[in-house]
Amino acid sequence: LKQMRATAGLGYGGIVLEFDVNFDKEKALTKIREKVDLAKAELPADAEEPVIQEINIALQPAITVILSGDAPERTLLNVAKRLEKQFETLPGVLEASLQGAREELLEVIIDPARVESFGISADDLFSVVRLNNQLVPAGALDTGKGRFQVKVPGLFETADDVLRLPVKVSPDGAVVTLRDIADVRRTFQDATSFARYNGKPSISIEVTKRIGANIVSMIEGVKKTTDAAKTRIPPGITVQYSGDQSYYINAQLTQLTNAILLAIVLVMTVVVAILG
Repeated sequence: LKQMRATAGLGYGGIVLEFDVNFDKEKALTKIREKVDLAKAELPADAEEPVIQEINIALQPAITVILSGDAPERTLLNVAKRLEKQFETLPGVLEASLQGAREELLEVIIDPARVESFGISADDLFSVVRLNNQLVPAGALDTGKGRFQVKVPGLFETADDVLRLPVKVSPDGAVVTLRDIADVRRTFQDATSFARYNGKPSISIEVTKRIGANIVSMIEGVKKTTDAAKTRIPPGITVQYSGDQSYYINAQLTQLTNAILLAIVLVMTVVVAILG
């Protein structure tokens, strides 16, 4: 164990244990769990179960690409998704994840006047949506060489799938669909937080390297991919980098190189002075 830090707040207490690089992870986790189990008896009766979570610094983002600007949110999201897919194909990249992006959804806007004219109740509408958009199990299929489950997909894939849902059959035999009483539009989930960079709306892409990969080469690949994509990025969107770990690595290498060169110069100076 290299270092131990404890923090506490209202209704919360946490302990961070930092180990040397060559520690036995499994042995350390086993000992920590044993100690936590012994400490449970001293916790308050209404305390929640302690959580032991492993944090690997090597799996932290090596670089973050930030897209910001006054462009529409959907434009920002589309650009970020394209870059995310390109980053994940690079050698050395473990994962690229979006931050600050809201999940897309379809919003169904019901027209109360049309619903009333067709004599449709709210329960009818809820039943239609609840009984659809499901993956229906259809038993199993045995081929003689193996057995596997069969499922009938009934999931919504497009807005038209939603609009074509039958809601009710009128007395004259006509089928009333959701298209007849509602409109569907693409939107986003309600925002619970807001991401800003230099005061502008933003979406960031956190890129994590694979363990053992060359972090400098990986970050260079991310930057080259981003630079190549800048020509296709719509106007009004700027690209910035944050948390670039290669900057600190290159700075340390420069300092080390300068120190070695200085040592060589000093040795040569001393040798010349002795020979002279």
